[in-house]
Amino acid sequence: MPAPAEVHVNARFLGEPLTGVQRVGREILAELDRMVAAGEIDRGRWRIVLHLPAPPAADPGLPHLELRPGGAFRSHAWEQLSLPRRAPGLLLNLKGTAPVRHPRTLLHLHDAVTFAWPQAYSRAFRAWWGWVVPRAARRARLLTAVSAFTAGEYERRFGIPRRRITVLPNGHEHVFAAAAEPAVLARLGLEPEGYVLAVGSLDPRKNLAGAAAAVRLAGVEGLRLVVAGGPNPRVFAERGAELPPGTVHAGRVSDGELRALYEHALALIFPSFYEGFGLPPLEAMALGCPVLASDAAALPEVCGRAALLAPPAADAERAEQLRTLAADPALRAELRAKGRAQAAGFTWRACARGMWRLVTAELERS
Repeated sequence: MPAPAEVHVNARFLGEPLTGVQRVGREILAELDRMVAAGEIDRGRWRIVLHLPAPPAADPGLPHLELRPGGAFRSHAWEQLSLPRRAPGLLLNLKGTAPVRHPRTLLHLHDAVTFAWPQAYSRAFRAWWGWVVPRAARRARLLTAVSAFTAGEYERRFGIPRRRITVLPNGHEHVFAAAAEPAVLARLGLEPEGYVLAVGSLDPRKNLAGAAAAVRLAGVEGLRLVVAGGPNPRVFAERGAELPPGTVHAGRVSDGELRALYEHALALIFPSFYEGFGLPPLEAMALGCPVLASDAAALPEVCGRAALLAPPAADAERAEQLRTLAADPALRAELRAKGRAQAAGFTWRACARGMWRLVTAELERS
């Protein structure tokens, strides 16, 4: 009986702090692992191998996938120089970048934010990303994207035909994995529905200043803005690493704490200028938290009719939405119900299955 064919994964993100793109990669791998366990992926025919520069600090909990750490270098140098030699077959790249010279890659696209919003990033990061990403995307055998908006960005900016890119949206199920830890409210001095929540890094495109302005203009007594997340000073420019005055900074929180913050917030406020997808609104909707989001980029695609939308810079309009939401329990209940229904249409299983269909079709062609 022949040995199983190997499907390789660039799993460098397993050794990185958990933010949006790392979350996406981890959840896709978790679904692939479950599909192997359930027999949906035939382990006698396929072996999924995860490559990363060094063993992860914690067990990633993927018992049916093979971890294969090692190689010279670390970080981007490992990805460009070591990984192609260690993964000679089809290589899945789930974080938006890939070895440029690898002849057979699947590249999962998250956004084109470095090109659309360059002022938020350091000069070194812009230079590196600007060299790697267009080349990796053009050379990829298979291209997938988290949203139709992101697929369109790569067509507009890099001339990659839209028909080459399969849209595989992110999922929501991870928000239910950890039990809520409501003690975080007492730690931060918060009351249920006495705050609006912003989730994300301190990247200026997230428009935290606009969120703070909307809360201030709304004039709802006692209403506070809480920000969960933190900056990455190696990526973002210094001007993005400031919080608006009066903001409660929760910093990095556990999944259980974040769940509690969503579940007890008056709303998630997400006035971002640019998102390739927008995972926090999907998480909030899944947990029954009303969403106020911008009408820019991929956010209408994710939120549908289940959120209150306004242009990113429309602070006064967003303030009026907040006032109405705070005064109208029926509207809050309506948005909770619509949000849960909207989120139910976005699942990690559908994403992983779609990706696996592309992988097996590619391997069977060869």
